[in-house]
Amino acid sequence: FSEALTITPQDQQLYYYAGYSADMLDNFKGAQAIYEQGLAKFPEYSVLRKRLVYHYITSDSYDKAIATLAPIDEMERDVQYYLLLSSAYDGKKDDKRAISTLQEGIQVHTYNAALFMSLAAKYEKLGRYDDSINLLEQALKYEPESAEIQNFLGYMLADLNRNLDRAFTLISSALKQEPDNYAYIDSLAWVHFRRGEFKKARDLMVRALKINPKDEELIDHMQQIEKALGK
Repeated sequence: FSEALTITPQDQQLYYYAGYSADMLDNFKGAQAIYEQGLAKFPEYSVLRKRLVYHYITSDSYDKAIATLAPIDEMERDVQYYLLLSSAYDGKKDDKRAISTLQEGIQVHTYNAALFMSLAAKYEKLGRYDDSINLLEQALKYEPESAEIQNFLGYMLADLNRNLDRAFTLISSALKQEPDNYAYIDSLAWVHFRRGEFKKARDLMVRALKINPKDEELIDHMQQIEKALGK
């Protein structure tokens, strides 16, 4: 692709493919340079602009990310635009703008689970648990079969020790769709832990840790369960 750029530098898509290929090879500096070159030639190419923003965010250049997103036309502000912009504000510790960006995104893209979940996660991080739960309940109405939403809501209820029967139902439904998802197995284990069913919880955690033995949250949960079992 880099060689092709020297032959047909007027092809804007080549900059995307060349940069993306560099990303896949973990050549992040090279990829960023290609995206910047392409954007200088084709400033209206929003796909390239968002790839560059991703690089700025991962390198903690949040002001650059926000400035790079700003020229994108309102008609091209898709779900990714709002997620990236919110992430940039989040990196700047600007919770107010991060939240308002996601709220605006939800108004524009009403039925998108990713926006709902990102905002719910933001509320959870800030300790606004009721707001997070209400948002997930709303998202579940739009996408009742979403395993991701079911697990997120179920785990939050379990972690807060609320409505454990509903948490069990939600997470069980998610696990039926993805039976080897270690995060969902962990969530179900946590429901059993909250119920005082420590052996059932431990059996599930053993299963989850076989899939992902180095996950710190899984290890922490197993330690708490084993402590409850007197081990």
